[in-house]
Parts: sequence; C-alpha cells; structure tokens
Amino acid sequence: MREMFSGCTSLTTIYVGEGWSTEKVENAYFGYDVFNKCRKLVGGAGTKYDSNRTDYTYAHIDGGSDNPGYFTSAGSETGIEAIHSTHLSNHSYYTLDGRKFQYQPTKKGVYVEDGRKVIIK
Repeated sequence: MREMFSGCTSLTTIYVGEGWSTEKVENAYFGYDVFNKCRKLVGGAGTKYDSNRTDYTYAHIDGGSDNPGYFTSAGSETGIEAIHSTHLSNHSYYTLDGRKFQYQPTKKGVYVEDGRKVIIK
C-alpha cells in the first residue's frame, strides 16, 4: 500500500466514503509516494496535485485550503453511471490505471468504458 496510486498518470478523481481514515497508520515507511505522478488528480474541494505533496497525509477527503486532500466524498455528485447487463462485451473497458480488459469487468469497482467513468456496485 506504500505506493497505492503512484504512477496513475490519468487518475483524476478518487471517491471514498466518509469513514475513510489513515488515523491508525503507524509505520512511517507507509505512505511515501502514494500519489507520485498523479498529475491530473484533483480533490473534491479543488485541491490540485502537487509533486511535493505525495504522501499518505493527503489520503483524505479534500477540505480545501484549510485541509487539502486528494479524495472526493462518495456522497458528492460523482457523474459515475452504473454498468447495466445490457452493455455488450464489444465495448472497451479499462482500469483507472489504464489496463485494458478483454471482457466486461464483473468485480465491484470503478472502470472506464469507451471514455466514460462507470461503476460496478
């Protein structure tokens, strides 16, 4: 988990629930470069990626300039649509880090389908 999102150069938004916390993180080694090279990442209150701020302390819901973070509350307007069973497997599906699926993904998660963000619940 040390470099959880590191290298996700196309990642723009990370949605998390209100209960997300790094409060119990004890190992100083954990969390170094969690967001390294996530150049397009923006938190829910508008905090933009800063290459000098890539550790786990930014792994929380963005509180704006008073408490900057890179996450967006899952309860906010997401613009993510659910994948329905009517979607055909001839669509192009990718993970958020750009890996392509041969078939429609079935595991819960956020994916990109033909350029749109979609979620499987």
